[in-house]
Amino acid sequence: MTKAKDLWRSPYIQLAQAAGCSILITSYFSKHILKEPLSDLEIAIPPFVALIFETMLKKDASPPFRVRYMIGAVALVTVLVIGYHMI
Repeated sequence: MTKAKDLWRSPYIQLAQAAGCSILITSYFSKHILKEPLSDLEIAIPPFVALIFETMLKKDASPPFRVRYMIGAVALVTVLVIGYHMI
């Protein structure tokens, strides 16, 4: 059981979960809430930001609090993409 807990605490897994949630949220908003659907590029922006952060993690071992900021940044970019399209 401890291996599973250690796996979920991995910053790579946490960033991947944030990117996956971002894709699901933008897809839901695109399909059900927005008047016009988002383009594929607009849906891909938040996971691309997560990918950039993952490459930063590979180059430099960072403390866990930076991972929380990275996840927050992915969430913020998701909100900005949806908010920009609503205007």
